[in-house]
Amino acid sequence: MKRKIFVLSGTITFAVISFFVNRIFAGDFDATVETVGRTANGFETPVNQIVTPAGTQIELPGMRPQAITLSPDGKILVTAGLTHELVVVDPATGKILQRVALPSDKMQDAKPVSSEILNPDDKAQLSFTGLAFSPDGKKIYMANVNGDVKVFNVGQDQKVSPLFSIALPAVTGLSRTNEIPAGIAVSRDGKKIYVVGNLSNRLIELDAEQKRIVIALFDDPYWRVRFGAIETAYMLVTVDRMETFRQAVDRFCDDPNSRVRALCAEDLVAYILERPPLLRESYLQQFSRAIQVWLNDSDCWVLEHMFRLLRVLDRDGYDCTKLFPSSMPYLLDGLTGWKELRRETFLTHIEARQRERFTTAG
Repeated sequence: MKRKIFVLSGTITFAVISFFVNRIFAGDFDATVETVGRTANGFETPVNQIVTPAGTQIELPGMRPQAITLSPDGKILVTAGLTHELVVVDPATGKILQRVALPSDKMQDAKPVSSEILNPDDKAQLSFTGLAFSPDGKKIYMANVNGDVKVFNVGQDQKVSPLFSIALPAVTGLSRTNEIPAGIAVSRDGKKIYVVGNLSNRLIELDAEQKRIVIALFDDPYWRVRFGAIETAYMLVTVDRMETFRQAVDRFCDDPNSRVRALCAEDLVAYILERPPLLRESYLQQFSRAIQVWLNDSDCWVLEHMFRLLRVLDRDGYDCTKLFPSSMPYLLDGLTGWKELRRETFLTHIEARQRERFTTAG
């Protein structure tokens, strides 16, 4: 059986080379003005070493490929580098099959999409050597220097499509909060992804399946399933920097079931109030739509969590009026001195407003 070896040549070259190294010094060389780089025999480095590929050399100008990995079945070869794409190569011929755009950090859908995605991540690029196939060859994982893992689907026809991004835990104690992932490894059963955090100096374990399953449960018609999906999404906040939970809040803030809305509000309020006061503003802005929907809600459970949020924010000197929608018929309408109210008095007010509503409707 013949073995084929390919070299991907960009600014750097991956090669199989053989040479003897003797102890030499700069003074041993004569000055030269000849251009280094590609030659008829291969590639000449700036230190006058000749690199001759033991196979086919594939030109990838501008990429400077940093990692290369072969699919488990040996049918496709993928590489990435400085450019914002994943390049797919036929290892039998050296032909470039695809240039796949990197999925946006906002893409969380696990369904394959066209490689001509509308909003590709044009800032992402391969971090160190973080590029790996899943053991079954159906997924490709690429470490992104901006703090997430790009996930790609491999179809039965060997076509590669961008899937979604898995955000890595934020880094604390440094001016930069986005992790810089290095190497990637996938467990034998394909369920776990292991990523080396270069800034945090730790090994990060990701669940390759959990996020996809949670998102699929968002559309379940049974409210108890959606209820559980919210709780699970909240548990993932330290793993994916709130990406899944952010989707849950956006999806369920106006859910027809009051228990689902209330749990969503409870989890978000808990998360915001656990942050230092100086960091809360960004979260209040990110979730302003949901907060305004809940401030205008009529359910006692939802409003209780909003009342708690306003009380704590006001106590810490935040101008709560910035959050108020144009109308709050149940929360504060007709209520004076709300900042000094006890929880029980507030709930009594809400119950009275609801009785008035039902009496008027009847």
